[in-house]
Amino acid sequence: MLGALLSVVQLSEIPVASQEPLPRKSRLLRPPAVESRFDDLGAKVASQGRVSVLVRLRAPFDLARMGIGGESARLQQLAIAEAGQQLLTQFSAAAPGSIKSYRHLPLLGLRVDAAGLEALRRSEAVLDLQEDQLLRPTLAESMVAIGAPAAWALGATGASQSIAIVDTGVDKAHPFLAGKVIAEACFSTTITDQSVFSLCPGGQPAATQSGAGLPCANSILGCDHGTHVAGVAAGRGTLTSGVARDANLVAVQIFSRYDNPSICNGAPSCLVAFTSDLIRALDHLYEQRDLYRLAAVNLSLGGSRYDRFCD
Repeated sequence: MLGALLSVVQLSEIPVASQEPLPRKSRLLRPPAVESRFDDLGAKVASQGRVSVLVRLRAPFDLARMGIGGESARLQQLAIAEAGQQLLTQFSAAAPGSIKSYRHLPLLGLRVDAAGLEALRRSEAVLDLQEDQLLRPTLAESMVAIGAPAAWALGATGASQSIAIVDTGVDKAHPFLAGKVIAEACFSTTITDQSVFSLCPGGQPAATQSGAGLPCANSILGCDHGTHVAGVAAGRGTLTSGVARDANLVAVQIFSRYDNPSICNGAPSCLVAFTSDLIRALDHLYEQRDLYRLAAVNLSLGGSRYDRFCD
């Protein structure tokens, strides 16, 4: 769904925000699938009261411009920022503190009630939307399958490179990861009426200082997941090592605490990550890609299970 939400729109189809808007008859029309998503979310709002959504702004966007960088990318960022500000200026129905914005992607995260969803539906600034889906940590074995020792013998050890671990946080004091973590960040959500609480320092929605990427308390099942993943990716020990044993790590914590036994399989609390926070993390890492020489971003995350063949 996220891929569809961020499908490339040719820049010639939408005016840059600083230009005069096109006449109404020339503006893009939403396809039936988008209207269907509004209908589905409307039904969910009717039963839950509010719903978290990711909105695709009607702003010029081309992935190629992100890769090119320079003035072309800067102009695209300005257009995205202006489109987001335009929507927020017209739109006041989002839950306080729920707005999540992105520097490089034409998206806004919002939590809305029925009136807010209808306002989004009427807004010409909204091109598409989807529910802000929940993700859970997942992990699979890798070292045996990929032949890491053969790669090390050829000199592929990850030296002078960094791997971003977007997960539940990384215990940088663990001996297997000593001196590995060179930068940290956290993006997390609080929705009090849903018993969802941010795990960033001080309960803030975002943080980038030292300690921001530490894992949550082990009293919550799964808080050690990110540390485990970091060890698989770049840990170094005397008897065994991770895949890129000489690489550095950037630890990014994106999970929130959910205090709901019906969601947590009977446990009082569990970890969930909102898609909007995952994208905030990726947006941040893209901004830092050259500073830390990022070779890869690891996402060991899962949503629902597949019950049929993948297309």
